[in-house]
Amino acid sequence: MRAVAIARLAVVAGAVSVLVAAPAAGEDVFRGSDGWKTGPSTSRVVIPADFFGPGSDPVSSIDLMGDPVVNGIDTIIERRDDVALAGCPSDGTTAIEIVALSLQGTVTVTYNGGQDPEAWDVRVCLSDCHVDPGACPQLSPGELVGSMTISQECTGGGTFTSTLPVLPKYIFTPVVGGSDMVLDLGLEGQHPEELVPPEPVKWTHSSAGGPAVPAGHPVDSNCDGVDDGDTLGSSNFVSGVGLARCTCNPSDSTQECITLTPEEALFLSHGVLPGGTDVVGCCLPPGFCKELTMQECLTQGGSDVVMVSPGKCGTVGACCFPDGTCREMAPGCCECMGGDPLGPQTRCLGDLNSDGTDDACQEFIPTVSEWGLVVLTLFLLAGAKIYFGRRSAKSVA
Repeated sequence: MRAVAIARLAVVAGAVSVLVAAPAAGEDVFRGSDGWKTGPSTSRVVIPADFFGPGSDPVSSIDLMGDPVVNGIDTIIERRDDVALAGCPSDGTTAIEIVALSLQGTVTVTYNGGQDPEAWDVRVCLSDCHVDPGACPQLSPGELVGSMTISQECTGGGTFTSTLPVLPKYIFTPVVGGSDMVLDLGLEGQHPEELVPPEPVKWTHSSAGGPAVPAGHPVDSNCDGVDDGDTLGSSNFVSGVGLARCTCNPSDSTQECITLTPEEALFLSHGVLPGGTDVVGCCLPPGFCKELTMQECLTQGGSDVVMVSPGKCGTVGACCFPDGTCREMAPGCCECMGGDPLGPQTRCLGDLNSDGTDDACQEFIPTVSEWGLVVLTLFLLAGAKIYFGRRSAKSVA
């Protein structure tokens, strides 16, 4: 009797062959640097009147974007520990710390109700506290060190959650003459804000879409013109990029995949076609699935042809395989060949960025820096009030 294999559960009379993928081996994630790029963004803020000088009007927004430190990267986060991943699924945790934050922008400041506009350049870096925590007595040991829990959810990657403490420094420079105004929230006695992505972030072992951080690159964390250390460099972990479909068992589905019993395979090896007039979904190149008799299918496709149960072919679409390749085929055939179907009428895109994975099989998400702008807005608001209050107190004194 022919065996019908259903990956989740198969119980049929006679010979039974159940297609269940063996647990996938884990690939450890090694310590290293993660680089991020921040695109142009308008940061909504509330800087009170008189902050830039007597009579200056309130400011409600600042245009910010990344100011790259290396390879187009403006933000560098370092994973301090190797993470051992025993298999799929599995997870592990590492300490993380931000070592570079470099944003730039502009703001137009007016005075006395919209008069005398003047342009100021803005730089956002890390507080001096990130370089010398001892200079900030309000901080407890390790307060500027965060954590990341990495989960392997498929052979190529998975997701992670993280908590990243950040204390920024703002440097305002008038475009036409004048002195800088420096606002370092750490030196103002503030504690770090923790950047927490709103949902698990995808990652992959591939270099897909992730900017590379060179090892040993010097970094000036607090923008004082002095190098504060060298980067670890990128490793086998790319954050912010993931496989469009990710599962530890690619064949884990309710798709019925037809396999030959040992007796049928033996007959076939001697040129005797099994199956008679039984109808199957026959997977034929380049990706079609036709309902034929088993004998017709074996005649047209050969002994290695993939067969599915009748009615399980489905509409052709993109199919992603664990090795990063993509083929357009019927979803039933895709699943029985160990792939992940992306849906009816989806298309493979090709490996346009030459990273070894078809672009259709990758999913890009917002960067930590982009999420961080929301938090930095709050920093700037709080910091402006603190600084303004301090200046007002001095002027009264």
